[in-house]
Amino acid sequence: MKSLLFLCATFFWTSLISFAYGAGPCNIYIHGRDAKLGSWDNLPHYINWNSSLELENAAEDLAPKLVAEISKCKKAPIFLRTYDYSSAVVYYILGLGRRYADLYPQHNFVRIYQATIAVYSFGGAFSGTPLMDYVCASGKSKAITKLVGEKCILSMTTAEIYHPSSIINSPGVPIYLVFGTHDREYGEEVAELLRGSGLTWEERYQNKESSRSDGVVPLASAMACENEVAITDVEGECNKINNDYFIDFFRSDEHSHSDLVRDRELLRGVYDEN
Repeated sequence: MKSLLFLCATFFWTSLISFAYGAGPCNIYIHGRDAKLGSWDNLPHYINWNSSLELENAAEDLAPKLVAEISKCKKAPIFLRTYDYSSAVVYYILGLGRRYADLYPQHNFVRIYQATIAVYSFGGAFSGTPLMDYVCASGKSKAITKLVGEKCILSMTTAEIYHPSSIINSPGVPIYLVFGTHDREYGEEVAELLRGSGLTWEERYQNKESSRSDGVVPLASAMACENEVAITDVEGECNKINNDYFIDFFRSDEHSHSDLVRDRELLRGVYDEN
């Protein structure tokens, strides 16, 4: 696990990338379900897309905007910075782009896949959140709809059939995972849903186990776990959707991912295997 101290050394790594490609890296920022979270709209190469759509339609809306932004980066290496829902949508785009690269070289998905060096995912909703399950079931809780929106998005529920991993399992480029586990002081209804995510009744109430979450997205979702699992330990691990491409980059137990998306140094950090 990388610490914040590591980020001080990222400029050296970025310089190596710049030398190899003949240009500085180009970070493209793609907001999540809540476009206001993190105030990414004041960053260069920010994309505003329709995050209220289901996965396939969301990808179709995002892709041409992303291609247009990539073209502005000239020949610079492309790093995509995503969070919660946009992480899942970008994963879907890259996976299909990789699959059909030879057949449809001019398709937007293929162009995005071929241009992208890496993705940095902040609290990615790769396997959804039980909060959206509740919205889709009733949509009546003000506390929950305030966090994830009033509209039901099946692609953000925990139902595996709606996740991008039900269609693809390889993005073809590394996805570096950034996540936090601090859940702040949310209402008891919200906290109970998240604490019980992936746990049986016996595990939750007899064994008093609790699923780790940052207050919106369960840790297992942000860590791109293969199946809906409950990570109850601070150092908990899981089988990734694809161990070759999903890599833990930064974790904080003092912050939620909504805090981390405001960290300007972290938003520029790059992965170093050393």
